[in-house]
Amino acid sequence: MIDCHVHTVRSHHGSGELEEYVQIALDKGLKVIGFAEHGPLHFDPEKRLTEPETYIYLKDAHSLKRKYASKIKILCGLEMDYIPSEKDYLRKIIPNFNCDFVLGSIHFIEKGKDRISIWDYPALQDETVWKQYFKQMNELISSGVYTGVAHPDMILRSGLPNAPLAQYFINAIQECKFNNMTYEINCAGITKSSYDPSNKIKITGKRTYPDINLAQIAYQQGVCLTIGSDAHEPEKLAENVGSVIQMLLERDIARLYFVESKTKFSFQISSLDPLDKK
Repeated sequence: MIDCHVHTVRSHHGSGELEEYVQIALDKGLKVIGFAEHGPLHFDPEKRLTEPETYIYLKDAHSLKRKYASKIKILCGLEMDYIPSEKDYLRKIIPNFNCDFVLGSIHFIEKGKDRISIWDYPALQDETVWKQYFKQMNELISSGVYTGVAHPDMILRSGLPNAPLAQYFINAIQECKFNNMTYEINCAGITKSSYDPSNKIKITGKRTYPDINLAQIAYQQGVCLTIGSDAHEPEKLAENVGSVIQMLLERDIARLYFVESKTKFSFQISSLDPLDKK
């Protein structure tokens, strides 16, 4: 088992310490755990590390990586929001962080002077808003400062129909291929609520992401797929990963990747044995 997207108390909206996650990972038989704490921005400070905290976190994570090197592979990563108004800041600070990988994500969509949350589902029904999401996504992928994109299909949680968005997702997948970026299969969507635009209510029990069709398209185009639970609590480490891996195997997706020291390592899903670098 492998989980390349995990958050702890360090991100300010999760729980559990770094070493607590490592101990649980060992108990669950994980071979790889990837910490991906939310890195700094100039706003939304309650949901992410500050710059000084980021350096402390990475120092502590690398210390654990050395301590447990004989038992489990620990990846020291970051999840960094991409937002156009912060792009110069992001280009400046991200290269300074000593991390294995940097996942780019979008939680806020900038439309003019407005900043729209990815969880503002009614607002996302506006075509100009979701098109801006994909514009930001392509800017994120082509920015040159991230190693991969986190939960690219999380916008489907808003209840938007897949068909009008399909070509936009395919364009993003092609950009990932061109820019040698990983494309994340985020397993949190299996148990997350979603939005029903017809009734304007949140619903449960319906998976909206990860979209396995999109994962299959990415895989067939040679994009490097990675996987993570997006856990924010220790007990949710690797949640849904096993069931999603089974879905991938049913689509003949046999290989996934993790990123260490900015280098991609592939492995067979069935064995998790590293095969080669890319």
